[in-house]
Amino acid sequence: MATVLPTAPAILSDYIVQTVAGKLPILNNVSVNLSASVGRAGKTVFVPIMGAGTASEFNKVSNTLADVDGATMTNSSVTLKHFKYVDEFSPLDIQEYGMQYLINAYAKTAAQAIVDKTWAEIGSVFTAANFATSETVTEANFGYDDVVQGQYLLDAAKAGEPRSFLVGNGYLKSLRNDSKIYGSLNPAANAVVTSGSVGQVAGMDIYQWNQIPANGENLAGVALGPDALLVATGIPMAEIAGFNASVSTAESGLSVQVLVGQAETGNIRCISQILIGANKGRSTSAVRYVTA
Repeated sequence: MATVLPTAPAILSDYIVQTVAGKLPILNNVSVNLSASVGRAGKTVFVPIMGAGTASEFNKVSNTLADVDGATMTNSSVTLKHFKYVDEFSPLDIQEYGMQYLINAYAKTAAQAIVDKTWAEIGSVFTAANFATSETVTEANFGYDDVVQGQYLLDAAKAGEPRSFLVGNGYLKSLRNDSKIYGSLNPAANAVVTSGSVGQVAGMDIYQWNQIPANGENLAGVALGPDALLVATGIPMAEIAGFNASVSTAESGLSVQVLVGQAETGNIRCISQILIGANKGRSTSAVRYVTA
């Protein structure tokens, strides 16, 4: 057991952060400030919202190279929350089965728990109060044309790119069943049929959203530009006497802290922690899809 515990936090945190990052590709398509910055619940983090811009023709008479073409970059604050996943394991089991036992018994579940909490934070942002533009849809008839309509509305609002569409399970099923998706109009039709992956439709990346919030607003999905959603992360201040700790960081900057030590019960306690927060960006850069 002594050979396992000193290295356990680093191995677990690396596995967890890579798994979390892999299950949250949406973070590549929104405005983020992901870091290993240390803080605590309630910390305010500023997230830059990238503006759009149009190249202009240079004319030495009417303008200069000092004239700025890009839209003004703005930012908004995100308040971080502290989320943790804790479990305990028999030291005899760890001694006998080693690190792979902890990865199977703890790390996989901890990673999914963090993913679920992140989606919950994201989902809490998409309310009618934050985003007024909405489309009413039915699950049975949802399809390609609804995605196209979302892209049209985002174009009209001059939302940023890349564009994303978060869609609930039943609506994703209907989207997969639309002949315009799996039929002759879609060059990747075979992949849709064999893997179930829709990928990109009408220029928008499609993401399955299992954790649509039950907020009483009949939310079925959201089409958005990167300037609509702000997400920030950090690492909580945490030191426990006798516990080994490690922080691992994904390429995106997303970081997770893991502490491992012997609890009062005699068992080995594993603690995974992260600071997460989400907030709205530009209120015109998202379209909420709601059921009738």
